[in-house]
Amino acid sequence: MDQTKTYYLYLYDLPKDKVSSVKIALAFKEQGVDVGLKRPFIKRDLFLPFYSAILNITNPTMYELCKQKMKYFLIDEHLCRSLPFDKEHNQHKASKEDVNLFFKLKKE
Repeated sequence: MDQTKTYYLYLYDLPKDKVSSVKIALAFKEQGVDVGLKRPFIKRDLFLPFYSAILNITNPTMYELCKQKMKYFLIDEHLCRSLPFDKEHNQHKASKEDVNLFFKLKKE
């Protein structure tokens, strides 16, 4: 794995009233995973029942360990989940992808 690359882990189902960057770090530390010094970006959406977060991990070994051990984890007895996140898949690349067009024909 590339030593200079930043790896991302998407965390979701984080309990609104109990989540913080410290609690996320503690949950990972309990499983023997060091996520580094960067704080996770926590998305606080008032209309959803849970929060989500993006965690940056620069150590490829720790990233692999996160993918193995942190699929499901607890924060104050609430089950949370994580998935590997690739921000390249999140960006729309219309110039490189096939574009499907839909036309609705009007009957006369």
